[in-house]
Amino acid sequence: MLRNLIKRSHSKNTLEIIHAAFPMSLADDVSEVMTHIPVADIEPPIDASCKVHSVSGDITVPSRVYFPEILPSYYKNFTNTQKSILAAIFTRHHSGYQRENWAEQLTVHPSDWSTPFLALLLGDYVQEILMALEQRLGDEWRPLFLDFAARNPEWRRPLNHRILAYWDTYYRQQSPRFVDYVGYKVTERLGLWDKKTAPKLTRAKGNTILNIPNIEFL
Repeated sequence: MLRNLIKRSHSKNTLEIIHAAFPMSLADDVSEVMTHIPVADIEPPIDASCKVHSVSGDITVPSRVYFPEILPSYYKNFTNTQKSILAAIFTRHHSGYQRENWAEQLTVHPSDWSTPFLALLLGDYVQEILMALEQRLGDEWRPLFLDFAARNPEWRRPLNHRILAYWDTYYRQQSPRFVDYVGYKVTERLGLWDKKTAPKLTRAKGNTILNIPNIEFL
């Protein structure tokens, strides 16, 4: 079945979107990886893409991809760079299980170009993904995330906002204290939590997303 899926070719639009998510220096490896990824029936959306600045230049990461689900074992003959490219692509998958699985794969390949993919996952609503990041993002990642945050200052506040909103909506009963929520813990450990963000958000005029009285802040 996998072979039948691979016989089809990705559209020019899909290839352009995926290539735009990586530095030009990786173009050959990205092309090689894409020849092994099964073709999706749905194109990656463009309007919801995220453009960020990295050491290697500006990249535009798709908000979601819809390729058929795959397993890392299919690609054991890839180089380490190609494995990390594949993992980065599938951290944008519409399936939370795929995002979690491939996020774990990507955490073993720290680099300036892979950081944006994991940085975007820090704002995911699936707690299991955040738990995987908390367990697997070691100290070697902290400078990479701090550099990413410095190059993308407009990204930090929305990230903090999403973490608060998802905690309040989905996980407040499970973790009554916000400081015990895994989304906060991993973000704070990486130096990405703005201690001034939460009070500003809860005082925001007309805020209907958050209802967080007496929250414990650090």
